[in-house]
Amino acid sequence: VYPYETDGEGWQISTSYFVPFTSELSLGGFADINFVENGKDRWVIEPQITYTMNQRFSLALEYRYNGFEDANPAVDGSGVAFGLEVKF
Repeated sequence: VYPYETDGEGWQISTSYFVPFTSELSLGGFADINFVENGKDRWVIEPQITYTMNQRFSLALEYRYNGFEDANPAVDGSGVAFGLEVKF
């Protein structure tokens, strides 16, 4: 947990997490709540489910939400990503 981070125009509280369900399946990611001075507070989250196939390859499914992007009508603030992780 990062209880206080700032850029001089607001501040945020962040947490990162990793929850193993089995030796192959886990949930990880982060969540930030941004407190904007004279504005609406905004969330940024990226939870990721990972399935480890072996020591080299994993499959990942991630959801992304960015409250700053979502506040802009020209941008969709959420999305899904599917990926292959390779360890070298």
